[in-house]
Amino acid sequence: MVAQLYRIGQVAGMSEEALNHAMQINRINFEIVKSNKPYQEAMTAILDNMKIDATKLNSANQLELETLLLPSYRYFMRINPIPFIKKITIPVYAAFGSLDVQVPANENLKSLKSNLPFNRKTILKEYEGLNHLFQKATTGAVSEYAEISETMNNELLVDLVKWIHTVNK
Repeated sequence: MVAQLYRIGQVAGMSEEALNHAMQINRINFEIVKSNKPYQEAMTAILDNMKIDATKLNSANQLELETLLLPSYRYFMRINPIPFIKKITIPVYAAFGSLDVQVPANENLKSLKSNLPFNRKTILKEYEGLNHLFQKATTGAVSEYAEISETMNNELLVDLVKWIHTVNK
C-alpha cells in the first residue's frame, strides 16, 4: 500500500520531498490500521500522525479515514499472502503492467518469483506501457483510465489464450 500510494503521488507530480514525507506518514498509518487498537484509539493515532484536527475534517476525508478502520479493511491489511502463495501447486499466469500504479509490477513480480513454487507452466510477465486495467497508457494514473479507448491490450489477451491452450495440454 505504501508503494502504491508513492507511485500514485509520483504520477500526480508530487515532489520527491513530498513523496518521502507522505511515505513516512503512510507507513505509520498502515501500521496503526494493522494493529489491534480499538477503533477510536486507532483513529486518534492516525489523526495525530497526520497532524489533523478531527473537527476540521470534511465528510469525504472523514469517510476515507473511517474506511481504513473498517474491520474488513483491517483484516485485509493484516493478511500475509506469502504462506498462501507458497502453497499454490497449479500453473499461474500473473500479468503486470509496467505503468500500474495500483499493483506495482516490480514488488509483486519479485515476491511471486521468490515465493511461488516452481511450475514449468507458470508465467510471470510484465507488460511494458500497460496500466492496472491492462490498457496502453501514458502515465498509468487512475484518472487516465476513462480516457483510453482500449478495453484490454490485445498482446496480453493473445498471450493469455496461448497460455490457456498450453495448460490444457
